[in-house]
Amino acid sequence: MVSKKLLKTLYTSLLIASLIMVSLAGVIGYATFTRKPYVVKEYTLFSVRRRSEYSLKFLLAPNEVFGEELSYDPKIPIYLSIVKFIHINYSLDYENATASGNLNITINVVHPDGWSKTYLLTSKSLITLHTLLGN
Repeated sequence: MVSKKLLKTLYTSLLIASLIMVSLAGVIGYATFTRKPYVVKEYTLFSVRRRSEYSLKFLLAPNEVFGEELSYDPKIPIYLSIVKFIHINYSLDYENATASGNLNITINVVHPDGWSKTYLLTSKSLITLHTLLGN
């Protein structure tokens, strides 16, 4: 049988060891929650800029209000009965990139009464718009 003195020494040693482990766990937990969890370094590996612009110019039948040519302005209503031709200038530019795929241009004609009509003007295949340029 184990003596009481030996058991008391064993219990005291275990109590001290458990207090040390709880204290160490508290210090580690405090350090964990007061610091940022990790340090991040951000590197930009690739950057692409895209610019897309369009302009519309309406060639009209001669009239007293608009003349024979009118640039698009969303505030000015366009009367389709006097439009003879619509000149569309579209520009798509990529910086530091290449582009491939298809480009579809459609026009939606919308009347204030609620009717609308969609026209597919063109469908072009893009091989490369801009060569890959490194910085």
